[in-house]
Amino acid sequence: MLRNLLLTVLVLVTNLLNAQSPGGISANNKMWLRGDNGVTTMGTVVTQWQETSGANVTGNFTIQPLAGTANVQTGPTLIPAGVNFNPYLSFDGLTNSLSSANNFLGTALVSNSNVTVFRCLI
Repeated sequence: MLRNLLLTVLVLVTNLLNAQSPGGISANNKMWLRGDNGVTTMGTVVTQWQETSGANVTGNFTIQPLAGTANVQTGPTLIPAGVNFNPYLSFDGLTNSLSSANNFLGTALVSNSNVTVFRCLI
């Protein structure tokens, strides 16, 4: 009986600890890109990165041609067990890019009352 109770508590706590929103903040999120969810790959090359905030501001990110240039863009590499054993996307800084086909103003993502954080690991 005690074993079943402990197992039930463990399952409930594990479900509560899974990130439902970035940093536990669920109100007014404009964009949330996760390395562990919504990533579509061909081998290890990412072909689409799903925006999971639900705000519908940016849409999903895919490989897009760069207008007015001959540079061929490719998707970044998915590193499945990276930082603290969490997956992440690795961009080479030259030809890897993902972008949204949606048109949106920069102010749609940033205002005076929020902060957007991007971290680059080299």
